[in-house]
Amino acid sequence: DRYFCDDVKRKIEERTGLAPDQVWLGATHTHCGPQLIKSMPLFGPVNEEYYDDFCNKLIDAIEAAMNDLEEARLFYTQSSCDIGINRRRPTEDGKVDWAPWEEGPVDRTVDILYCKTGDTVKAILYSFGCHPTTFGGFYVGGDYVGFARRFIQENTGAGAVMFIQGAGGEVKPNLTDEYNFKRGTMDDAIHFGQKVAESVYPKIAENSGIEVEVPFSWKLENAKLPFDKSKQKSIEEIRGKIISDFDYSDIDKIGANEPTPYAQKKKQAEFISRKTESDWAEWVLLQMNGGIELPGYVRLEVHVLNFRKISMIGLAGEICATVGLKVRQALEGRNFWLAGYSNGVSGYIASSEDYELEGYEVSGFYQYYKYPGPFVSDIDQRIIDKVKELVSK
Repeated sequence: DRYFCDDVKRKIEERTGLAPDQVWLGATHTHCGPQLIKSMPLFGPVNEEYYDDFCNKLIDAIEAAMNDLEEARLFYTQSSCDIGINRRRPTEDGKVDWAPWEEGPVDRTVDILYCKTGDTVKAILYSFGCHPTTFGGFYVGGDYVGFARRFIQENTGAGAVMFIQGAGGEVKPNLTDEYNFKRGTMDDAIHFGQKVAESVYPKIAENSGIEVEVPFSWKLENAKLPFDKSKQKSIEEIRGKIISDFDYSDIDKIGANEPTPYAQKKKQAEFISRKTESDWAEWVLLQMNGGIELPGYVRLEVHVLNFRKISMIGLAGEICATVGLKVRQALEGRNFWLAGYSNGVSGYIASSEDYELEGYEVSGFYQYYKYPGPFVSDIDQRIIDKVKELVSK
């Protein structure tokens, strides 16, 4: 989140002299890792010892890289991958269900940067829009991304292979059981990792793409994302969301008669979401009773690196494919590299068309972020306008 990024960037500046706007922090997303998001306490407390250790190792790696610089040639190319599926299936009542939608929008673009010294591939950075959430539980790892890294390294010899999540806020690995998603296995994560790797390393083997030329410039500015006051709940509605007798010990009984394990998990998730909503309602009332004004907007960082032949664009949010595809359309004819989860996460960024259908990415996520309500419906255009402005500078 932004607290983490601000903390790490401050420490990077102290140890290396790099200014905050010279640092681009990118995340992968996983459901197999410890909690690091201090701004989302509803996910549980952050282990401070792990947090500090992670920050220190990250900064150590940056410092080590800066002390081991060498000349190299940088290349950009694109590929595509089809492991993802949209999770916003339209319903008969004009809304959406959290379920697989084969015809739904997916940005299948894989953006690839790789650098070489002579014939040696030194490092690879790629971006792809699909949640690395094949499985969860008590495993610790990078999901399919970790396996993709191994396969790419084996086939290229690259010392460093790095991934940043692209525009896939509503896209999951395509693991379905009729109408519903199903929980994947380690073998599924390995399979998806292989598929992603196969979209990357052949492009590098054939020296695909264009050479990225210096000099370059960078711009880091904010897009203002207001909350929609007309969608915010009244005091009476908020009080009605508070549950005083919630008991987690009942969780295993929920959905016991459902036909599949995934369907049962879905019922249990609905049960837990009531607790999330209750915690959010209590927080809102606490702020209001304490005379603390609820925020009217949040800032989403837009980070753009402009080279002569390509722009690299980083957006601080879980960018939905519908928005990513709009960005590609707005910048049609220009080479660019698009990533979300960059310099923090300001929430789900859905399109104006998504807002007409509501759903988790529109009207469900904000409670986890302790926001007063959903964003206004035109946030996609506000972000696109800021991207176009910075790319043109």
